[in-house]
Amino acid sequence: MFEKKEEQMSSGGVAETIVGTSVKLKGNLQSNGDITVDGSVNGEIKTKGTVNIGPNANVIANVKAKKVTVAGTVQGNIEAVERLTITETGRVYGDIIANLLSM
Repeated sequence: MFEKKEEQMSSGGVAETIVGTSVKLKGNLQSNGDITVDGSVNGEIKTKGTVNIGPNANVIANVKAKKVTVAGTVQGNIEAVERLTITETGRVYGDIIANLLSM
């Protein structure tokens, strides 16, 4: 019962980990599920899922994920195994490795 619910959440696009707007995180953030960053992260972000960088987020980190969406600021390298999307408000200062880039 619990396994099925967890499986539905991770495939349904609901973030497993959320760094809120008032949160400042220093260190490495590693997960198998989806991550949403609306605050500040200084370190490294790695997941087998999706990383969503919100419009007010400030990330000073290397990011590696299956899919990455940047609406805020990222200072660091991004490796998106499948797709990297940079929105109108998104800024990336670093190297990009992505199978598909959308701007």
